[in-house]
Amino acid sequence: MPCERFTEHRQATNHPNHFNASAAVPTHFNLPDHSIADIWVIALELQPSKHTARRKAREAYLIERSRTLSPDVLNRRNEH
Repeated sequence: MPCERFTEHRQATNHPNHFNASAAVPTHFNLPDHSIADIWVIALELQPSKHTARRKAREAYLIERSRTLSPDVLNRRNEH
């Protein structure tokens, strides 16, 4: 399912007890004056959902390549 990653972010944002609720995306979108409705999704690539390890490795590579790691931007190291 191509929307797997966004579903993870949305669930963690909407449910404070979610195992990933302290991740960067839910933390950001649960700030005052923010909402899950503010998220824009831009697909960079589609990865088969049955290959979770490959998707996570590719996501880590794209995060590194685009230089979107904290503290200056949203992504955190070792977060899936």
